[in-house]
Amino acid sequence: MTDAIPPDSQHYRTMKIDPLCYIEANGIGFHEGNIIKYVSRWQRKDGIADLKKARFYIDRLIEIAEQAEVPPEHPICICTIDGGELTKRMADKGIIP
Repeated sequence: MTDAIPPDSQHYRTMKIDPLCYIEANGIGFHEGNIIKYVSRWQRKDGIADLKKARFYIDRLIEIAEQAEVPPEHPICICTIDGGELTKRMADKGIIP
């Protein structure tokens, strides 16, 4: 793994903790990671557009949680794109119950 920051990531360089490092170090999921990313950079990059992107992922996360009716402390995966193979692999690794 490299510590290099992508060249188009100037908006993160002034932060004490790079959002990507924080997300990866804490094993944060896709939706939550995007929320962190967009909220962290909105004032330095795309302004209101980034806040709208964060809101999209918050709304999607709420929708997934409501559909799954899973307590918030449990990871959620209701993706059926691959016929459940991803869900099975995640369960086998103990990522989801």
